[in-house]
Amino acid sequence: MNSDRRRATIKDIAEALNLSVSTVSRALQNNPRISKETTEEVKKMALSLDYSIHGPAAALRTGQGNNIGVIVPRINRQFFSSLIGGIEQVLRINALNTFIYQTQESFENEQQGVQAMLNAGVDGLMISLSVETQAFDHIERFMRSGRPVVFFDRCIEDSTLSRVMIDDFQAAYQITEHILANGCRKLVYLGGSEHLMMYRNRRKGFEQALIDHHLDSPDAHIYENSLTREKGYDITKRLIETGQTPDAIISASDFSALGSILCLKEAGIKIPDQVCVTGFANELFSEVMDPSLTSIEQHAREIGMKAAEIMVRNIKGFSETETVLIPTELIIRQSSLRHR
Repeated sequence: MNSDRRRATIKDIAEALNLSVSTVSRALQNNPRISKETTEEVKKMALSLDYSIHGPAAALRTGQGNNIGVIVPRINRQFFSSLIGGIEQVLRINALNTFIYQTQESFENEQQGVQAMLNAGVDGLMISLSVETQAFDHIERFMRSGRPVVFFDRCIEDSTLSRVMIDDFQAAYQITEHILANGCRKLVYLGGSEHLMMYRNRRKGFEQALIDHHLDSPDAHIYENSLTREKGYDITKRLIETGQTPDAIISASDFSALGSILCLKEAGIKIPDQVCVTGFANELFSEVMDPSLTSIEQHAREIGMKAAEIMVRNIKGFSETETVLIPTELIIRQSSLRHR
C-alpha cells in the first residue's frame, strides 16, 4: 500500500484553491452564502482529487449514512471486547453505528468481512488483522472506494496509513529486563507469527534486552506461533522431559503462559522460585490464577477510543494520516516475583 491512494479531504481541496476549510465545506453543501463561481470551482477541484462529495463526510452531516465497520480476530477475548467497548463509546457520541465482524483468525474470513463491509456501504473500516493475514489486496480494494481505513492493535507495516497500537518492542524489552533483574539467564521465549509486525517487534524487544545485558540470544529456545494454552503446555513439557527446563519463560500471550504454568505445576516445579513465567495482554484470568501472572497491560479500551477518534476525524475530512502509540504498563505479580 502507498500514500498515493490516500483519500482526498476537504483540507486538500482548501489548500489547492487557497480557500478556508469552512468555505469548501459550505460549497460542497451548496450553501447559498457561497457564490456560484466558488461552488463550481470547489466541486471541480473535488472531482479532480477524487473527493467523494456525497461520501462519508456528507453522510455524517446529514444523517443519511452513519455506519462504521469494525473487524476483529475474536470478540470473546477480554482484550478485543474492551477495545470494541472503547470504539463504540466514541462512535456513539458522534452518532455513528458500529458493525462488528469477527474473523476467527482466518484470512479467508477477513477477506469476506471486508467485502461484506464494502457491499454494505459502511462509511469507514476499522480493522485488526487476523493471525493468517499476509496480503492486503482486500483492504486496498476498500481504500479505492474512497472511504477511510484505520488499523488498530495488529497493524500493517506502513506508516502512510492510520494506525493505533502499542510499542511492542518496548513492552517486550521491559518485561525481559524485569526477568533478568531476577537473576534469570536461561530463558525461553514463546512468540507469535513473525509475519505480523507486532510479534516481530516483541521478539526484537526480547532479543535487544539480552544484547544490552551482554547475553546471547537463545535461538534454540525461541518458539514462533506459540500463543495458545496448548502450545505453552506442550513446549514446556518437552523442555522438562529433555532436561532443558529454563529458569524463565517469557510469552507473547497470557494464554501460552497459562499453559506453561499448568505444566510446571504438574511437574512439581516451583513458580517463581525455580521458573519465572510472564505473559502479555493482562487477560482477566491473569490476576486470579495461582500463581497470579505477571503481564503487560495494553490499555485496550484506550486503543479503541483513539482509533475511533481518528476514524471520526477522517470521516469529517479534517485528518491526516496518524500513527498513535498507546503506553503499556508492566504488571508484576507472583509468577515472576522472586524474593531476593
